[in-house]
Amino acid sequence: MRANLQVSNSILAFGNVLVGGTKTSNLTITNAAATGGPGITVSQINVTGAEFSASGSTPPFTLNPGQSAIIAVRFAPMSAEAASGGMSIVFADSSAPASVALSGNGLGASQLAVSPSTMSFGNVAVGSSQSQNGTLTAGSSNVAISSAAWNGSGFSLSGISFPAAVAAGQSLPFTVTFAPQISGSATGQVSAPVTPQIHQRS
Repeated sequence: MRANLQVSNSILAFGNVLVGGTKTSNLTITNAAATGGPGITVSQINVTGAEFSASGSTPPFTLNPGQSAIIAVRFAPMSAEAASGGMSIVFADSSAPASVALSGNGLGASQLAVSPSTMSFGNVAVGSSQSQNGTLTAGSSNVAISSAAWNGSGFSLSGISFPAAVAAGQSLPFTVTFAPQISGSATGQVSAPVTPQIHQRS
């Protein structure tokens, strides 16, 4: 990678995207050399992962000192599963390419996605507590949640009244609190059975 090149992100995480839909994130590459410094010629932009693509500035192009280019990276999931890929920015002078990791999750019609998928509370003193927020997102169908169950000493769930309904494409916030009663490490898990709701128009 060229020493003067700055890439706005080394990772682009698209999160949950409905199957059949798309989400685009912009990546900015900049020649940070001082005035009078060398230009940087981008000869290729390569993308791996069938569900990812790039558009915008088309190689080959040269960035003079202080100039930037914007690359639009698109995620279009074709199936309800996690997807990963990568993008490499190749230079004309054989410098090592700049790499960007790509990830996203395809969300099916009747699926309910949770974000984040894991929570780490770190060190919490006995007798105190720490909370983290998350969201449940429905696919392209309404989803009903009858109840929730959790395990693990010191963990609790709040912010949702059951039974609950999540409208298609919408999100429902929740909070997980960790309040340890004894010292030592603790792990837990939250689960919620869901039922797709199909609404017919007369």
